[in-house]
Parts: sequence; structure tokens; C-alpha cells
Amino acid sequence: MLVSYPAGKLSDRIGRKKLLVFGFFLYSLSYFLIGVTPRLIFWIMILYGLHIGMTEGVSKALVAELSSPEEKATILGLHATLLGIGLFPASLLAGWLWNVWGSASPFLFGGSASLLATMILVFFL
Repeated sequence: MLVSYPAGKLSDRIGRKKLLVFGFFLYSLSYFLIGVTPRLIFWIMILYGLHIGMTEGVSKALVAELSSPEEKATILGLHATLLGIGLFPASLLAGWLWNVWGSASPFLFGGSASLLATMILVFFL
């Protein structure tokens, strides 16, 4: 919460994509750290919280910017719907990875997938 407003102001100044890339990198880093050093979970959650504060509002603002004015509400609703729908299979996969390869595996996989998504954002948006 403390990061959201300053992150929004910063995204207005430096651009939403740059801030999203950094925020998603923090997400990847926090997931890798949880997978490797779970005993530091309290400190890692601070990084994770920074990620949330930097990306939640900024990602919605970017989606709104990329939408045409007459479809803005529809696109924002679709964005929220797709994120919600994507959480279910992601959670199933994380549970399966945990059961098959142990507690670190969903975090290492999630960190890797997030890093790949961040690179896609860098090169294609």
C-alpha cells in the first residue's frame, strides 16, 4: 500500500513498461529466494510486497492506455477475468510440482516463468 502511490507517480514519469519490468523482476527474485532460502521468508515477503505495490495499479493503467476509449472498460474487465482464470491452473500446477518434486519446485518454476514473461515484456511491448 505504501508503494502503490509513489509507484504510480514514478510510472507517469519514467513509463509504465520500465516500472513493470522492474516490479516483475522483483517478483522473480522473491520466488527464487523463497525456493532457495525459505527461512528468510519474512524478508523476502518485503520484496514481494514491493512487487505488488509496483505492478498492481501500473499494470491496470498500462492496459487502460493500450485500450481504445470506447472499449476501455471491457478490456479492463477482460484483463481481470483472464488473470483470475489463470490463477486456477497455476495453482494446480504449483500443487502438483510441490507434491512431485518438493516445496521449492513451485517457487523455482514460478520464478523462472516470471523471468521469461518479463523478458517477453521487454522485447515485445
